[in-house]
Amino acid sequence: MTRSLLSTRVRRRYPETRLPSSPAARIAAPAPRAAAMVAAASRPPLPRNGKNRMMATIVAAMALALAAGPALAAWDGGFFDDYVIPVEVPQRKGPPLLFEKDEAVRPDTSLEKLAKLRTIYDSPTVTPGNAPGLSTGASAVVLTTRQEAERRGIEPLANIRTWAMVAGHPDRIASIPATAAQKALDQLGMTIDDIDWFVPHQANLRIIEAVAGRIGLPMDKVIINLDRYGNTSAATIPTALDEAIRDGRIRQGQTVLTDAFGSGLTAGALLFRW
Repeated sequence: MTRSLLSTRVRRRYPETRLPSSPAARIAAPAPRAAAMVAAASRPPLPRNGKNRMMATIVAAMALALAAGPALAAWDGGFFDDYVIPVEVPQRKGPPLLFEKDEAVRPDTSLEKLAKLRTIYDSPTVTPGNAPGLSTGASAVVLTTRQEAERRGIEPLANIRTWAMVAGHPDRIASIPATAAQKALDQLGMTIDDIDWFVPHQANLRIIEAVAGRIGLPMDKVIINLDRYGNTSAATIPTALDEAIRDGRIRQGQTVLTDAFGSGLTAGALLFRW
């Protein structure tokens, strides 16, 4: 029933759309992966010299090279087929463009090509090659009360216990998500021992380990798929959640803590029982 409700609205606008069929995809159907680039724009300004510009370019090239392998393998292997909803983009001339695959994964990118790009936004270091992409992912979730779900004959996939949001300076990229997670636990008088699984945004392994360490959570309770699919932006938590459900790690009745965060910096933690 949940999928049919989602289908009605999406297909009304995109008749040719093939909707996700997996359990977690009914909670959130993510759009294509956003750019796996260095968020240089969120850092303090650097002196105007070629050395710092080249360093930012080298870091961007390394990040793209590391992300391209897992991301391309996932696309070619069909991993995202059940998640991506193709969207038709109207063109001024000719037929609409079907947007159905990530445009940020570019295997032909090289250090030489990145070094030739001009800086943007009056920055001494930020270029289109080392800044976050303007395209990004998106996800949707259907929320309702238990009474309304029963009235419609819908079986809820999860029961949300609480949520928390925290914002702060981008330099606190590990402490802010950890603070959001701890705030959610405190609201219910729970401890980290009450959590069966932690599903964080798959930004990079260093941040995930830092957040888990700050809240005292062992890594064997952390769901990670970053190493196989790269940073899929808004899709990281839904796909990691879905994968853990499919392989049996997350089971009915278990308590799950998710933690999403992005440049700004803002973090939002959600605690629910599956």
